[in-house]
Amino acid sequence: MQTDNHPMLWPLLIESLVPIIPNIGDELHRWMPFRIVDTFLGSVHSMGGSDVPFGPWGSLAYFAVFVVLVLLIGFGVVRRRDA
Repeated sequence: MQTDNHPMLWPLLIESLVPIIPNIGDELHRWMPFRIVDTFLGSVHSMGGSDVPFGPWGSLAYFAVFVVLVLLIGFGVVRRRDA
């Protein structure tokens, strides 16, 4: 059985490339999930502030919703594949 162990692919590659998208990249980058969870963890505040429109607990809730959505998509893919 093949497993892909690339847990850092999303925050290091995908979220870092979003800002280069013309016209909308900077706005999209504000809403990337790992950037948002940094607000909850406090690393954004310690680096000089955050432009996230909600505080640390709202950031945690946003990230939790993202995690649940990815989990549900994963369940759907596995169910369809194994059907």
